[in-house]
Amino acid sequence: PQGALCRLTGRQATVMLLVLDGYSRKMIAAKLGISQETVGDHLKAIFRHFNVHSATELAAQFLRSKSH
Repeated sequence: PQGALCRLTGRQATVMLLVLDGYSRKMIAAKLGISQETVGDHLKAIFRHFNVHSATELAAQFLRSKSH
């Protein structure tokens, strides 16, 4: 995902890093001053980009890539 991270928009990368740090949608929305719906839209785009269906899958994929 490192290279793929570069292909995300800046906001998507920020949202992804916050998710990987354990932030909830609500916490991300408050931190970034955006709606939870917008956070959800970013997450959908991130999940599509990495071909995963959840934050858990995203984290697992990210951790696997770090171990190689």
